[in-house]
Amino acid sequence: MGLERAIHERWATDYLLCALVPVDRLTTGVPRGDTSFPYVVLTRAEDQVLARTSSGTSIARSLLRFSIWVAGLEQGQEIARAVARRFDRADFPLSGGGVLNMQRVATAQSQADDSSWRLEVDYAVTHRLQAPGVLG
Repeated sequence: MGLERAIHERWATDYLLCALVPVDRLTTGVPRGDTSFPYVVLTRAEDQVLARTSSGTSIARSLLRFSIWVAGLEQGQEIARAVARRFDRADFPLSGGGVLNMQRVATAQSQADDSSWRLEVDYAVTHRLQAPGVLG
């Protein structure tokens, strides 16, 4: 499973996050389907390989953004706090590797002309990727 899929699965197992924003309202890349509030879009902004071993295992850092779209600022802040509680400084498995650490690196909030809010929470995600056929 890839990084984004692991984020979706981790979200789905968190009762508070799912109560605030059901997992089917979390999309990757662009909003899909019903875009009534609230919803969250997960995007990957950049990837950087930090180290590679001779066995093909690599350590990489990716920048992930949670864009939280809501009708009111307080609701968005509550969702952002729940995201931080679930993902800040988290480690969890990936298929063929694992997330070693998620560190919040930036947050922003802005109000649109229609009075809706977008909150952005950026994470630097350090993860290990194993080459196919490598054990451990």
